[in-house]
Amino acid sequence: MRLSAPIPSESVDPVAERRRAPALVVADDGRTVTVVPGGPEPERGPTGTPMVTLLGAPASASLNVGVRWWPAEDELHRLLAAEAKRRKVDPALFRVAADSLSGVRTALHLRTGGEERELVAAGSSGTPPYSTVLSVQLTGAAVEAVRRALFGQAGVLTVQCRAESAAAGCISGDADVSEWTRPAPDVHVVMIAPHQ
Repeated sequence: MRLSAPIPSESVDPVAERRRAPALVVADDGRTVTVVPGGPEPERGPTGTPMVTLLGAPASASLNVGVRWWPAEDELHRLLAAEAKRRKVDPALFRVAADSLSGVRTALHLRTGGEERELVAAGSSGTPPYSTVLSVQLTGAAVEAVRRALFGQAGVLTVQCRAESAAAGCISGDADVSEWTRPAPDVHVVMIAPHQ
C-alpha cells in the first residue's frame, strides 16, 4: 500500500505529529483507496453553523462542542481527484473505503496562563464520521478564556483526536476551535449574561 500524504509515527514529537489534512492509502491494486482522517471538523447544524455553544453567566457556563473526525465531501472529492490525476486514471475507478479506527479518543484542551489542560475527553460514534459531543461545565477564568476563543482568539481552545488506524498505525489530528467560529460566532453560539 502507498500513502498519498504523510502519516505520523509514534516516535515523532506529539505536537509535530498532529495533522490537519486527511490522507489516502492506496492498495497495491491501485484501485482501493482507504480514507484516513486528518484534523477534526465541527459538526454543523441545518444552517451550516458549527455546533458549538457556551451558555451561562460570567462565573460559570456550560460548553458543548460537536466534533466529527472525517473529511467533508468536497475535501474528499478534491483528494480523490488529485490522486486520480497523479495516477492518470479516472477517479470513478477508485473503490473508496473508510479506514477502520479503534480506540478513538477526542479531547478538548484549554490553554490559559501558558498552561494547557484537558477539559473533557470522550470516544466517538465508532464509524465515519467518528462524531462526538464534548460537554463540560466551566467556572471562573475558564469561562472568559473560552468566550475569547469563540470570538476568534487562537491558541486557547483546541480539539485533539487520536486513534489506531488499520491502514496507517497511530494517527492524530487537531483543530483550533477559534477557526470554526471566525469571523464571529453565530448569535446562538455564545450566550453569557452580563455582569450583575
